[in-house]
Amino acid sequence: MNVRNRGTSGYVPTPEEIIVKRGNLSQSASASLIYTTQARWSDYEKGKNRMHPAVWELFLLKKDKDATNEEK
Repeated sequence: MNVRNRGTSGYVPTPEEIIVKRGNLSQSASASLIYTTQARWSDYEKGKNRMHPAVWELFLLKKDKDATNEEK
């Protein structure tokens, strides 16, 4: 579902997508990748707050980078 967020364009992930993409990372570790708290991350997963498209993109980039570094 592609949702507009306060007039900005970009993809706003659903809570389910956030949970799936987090994978085996803890909420705390995921939150630290995007410079936020575990409580805020939990709110994203519960649907209490929508994750800004830029924050979502940052998480995906950093998670992929960390996964690539672990393979080396």
